[in-house]
Order: sequence, then structure tokens, then C-alpha cells
Amino acid sequence: MIKPNSSHTGKRRRNRARGEPAPSLTKELRAACEEAIGHKFKDGDLLDRAMTHRSATQGRAVEWSNERLEFLGDRVLGLVIVEALMERFPTSREGDLAPRLNSLVSRETCAIIGAGLGLGKFLIVDRSERSTGGANKPSLLANAVEAVIGAVYTDAGLPAARKFILRHW
Repeated sequence: MIKPNSSHTGKRRRNRARGEPAPSLTKELRAACEEAIGHKFKDGDLLDRAMTHRSATQGRAVEWSNERLEFLGDRVLGLVIVEALMERFPTSREGDLAPRLNSLVSRETCAIIGAGLGLGKFLIVDRSERSTGGANKPSLLANAVEAVIGAVYTDAGLPAARKFILRHW
């Protein structure tokens, strides 16, 4: 299991050079988001990061944005869906499984799930992105869903990520 960077564990992430705090959800929003997701995070910074779009990172996208968790979550999603398809369709050929996989892990499917979970109200985006509807854009919702999967995986391992995925897919 990938462990979070130790500098992010147990304390608020900060921009060391400027002493600025990393974007984070309020205690109330974090609790509501965890309820929507169905996972209580041991490391709340992971959820903050999963919900932070690069527009809100003040030039610290690698440290603070959800992009790396999204990258990880995309791979975990693919693995879990492939396992589920192979179990559900034990005699199907690869050529029959591939279109099902592609549909289930598509940006469109992830965006629908993100909207269904209400992730738009938890996304941390900058003011200009929010003013153009950014928090509810399908692409941002899809990215957030994948980042949530990556965060759940990092926080609690593959069984917890699998549980989240199979509940929503």
C-alpha cells in the first residue's frame, strides 16, 4: 500500500516558503463528505487533497492538488472493475470484456458517480473556477471520484477501495 508523505501525516500541509496553509475542508464539510463517500478517513489530509483542484493550489499542484491521487485511483478503479468483470463473466473473452471495462471506467461514468455523491459541493476550487461552474463540471467530478478512490486506497488499502467502488459501480 502506498503511504502518504510523512510530512502530510498528522498535521496541516503548509507551503513552507510562505507559511500558507494548504486548502482544506472545514470540519463540517469533511464530515459530510466522508458520509457521502462512506469512508471515515484516518488521515483527513488525504480527503482534503482528493477534493483540491489544481486551481486552488497557489502554484503547489504537485503537493496540494488531487492529481496524483487521481492517477492512483484510476489504476485501482481499473483493477477492481477488471476483477469484478472476470468474476461475473467467467467464460467471456477479453474482446467481450474490454468494451464493458471501458464503459465502466470512463470519464462519463466517473462524472455521473461524482455527481450522484454530490462531490461538487466539496470540491476546493479557486473563485474563478467556481464562478464558471467548475465544481460541477463533469471533468472535475470525474477527477475527484478517481482521487477519492486513490485517497481511500492510501488511507485504508485495497479492500476499502474495492468496497467503495463496488458500492457505486
